[in-house]
Formats: sequence, structure tokens, C-alpha cells
Amino acid sequence: MAQERIFRVRLLLPSLDAIRGLEADNECMPIRRREDGQIEMEAIVSEATLTKLRRMKKRNINVEVLGDLKAEAEETSKIVSRTNRYADGSLPRGLGSRRD
Repeated sequence: MAQERIFRVRLLLPSLDAIRGLEADNECMPIRRREDGQIEMEAIVSEATLTKLRRMKKRNINVEVLGDLKAEAEETSKIVSRTNRYADGSLPRGLGSRRD
């Protein structure tokens, strides 16, 4: 069974009521009200929800795909260091810590 793709998207919508009932997780990402009165937000959505959002032209919802979460995770894992920075056994000390 193939796993469903998850996307990070930017939504531009007239009100939050326009996406009521859809599974759009904005986690801790901000929701901004623009000068023209529309709401701009980033959210995490599934492929099925993305398809539904793209069909909602009547509700004046604009969707911009910012990234595929799986691809972003793979790219991030490539640049993360896997070496032990403290291989000699030393640990960093805070500037104000006492020396015993």
C-alpha cells in the first residue's frame, strides 16, 4: 500500500469558513490578515485535500504548493551532521558556569 503524499501549502482565502471541514493542519504557523481583507496561511495537507482545495475556485481559495514534506525531509537529512562533535569526551560549558 502506497503512503499518501503530504504537502506544505500557502493558502489565500476570504475567511477560514472557506476551508471548514477540510483536513488542513496549520500547526503553529501564523495566520495573517492581509490589507485587502484576505487571510494568508501556511498549512500541511494530504494529497486528497490538496486536490479538493484546487477544485474550490467558487470559494476564492488560491493554493500555492511550497513543498513535498517527504522530499524536504530527505534533503534535510542529507545536510545534518551525524558526527559526534564531542568525541573527545568534553562537553561545552556555559559562560557563567562554575568550575569544580
